[in-house]
Amino acid sequence: MCGCRNRRCRVRERKAFGTLRSDRPSIWWRIANAEMQLHALRRLIYNNAAKIDASQQTRTGCSVIKLMGAELAWDTIDKVMQSLGAMGRPRSCRCR
Repeated sequence: MCGCRNRRCRVRERKAFGTLRSDRPSIWWRIANAEMQLHALRRLIYNNAAKIDASQQTRTGCSVIKLMGAELAWDTIDKVMQSLGAMGRPRSCRCR
């Protein structure tokens, strides 16, 4: 795992078309949207876990979590790649 846990720092440094990417509100909307969806997924997981503890039926809830988790992962990865540019990760990250 690389030491670059906070990708927002790269967005603040990157320039596109002569201006900083962080000056564009669409970048921050993407970050906020990803955090909101992640929070909603966590709430669904906690709610489903409580139902499992109470021995209630959770088949549909588990399917929703599985689908939402996969879509959230792909969507967030796509947004991060677009925000970071073609490089996909900072040069300072030594991931292999």
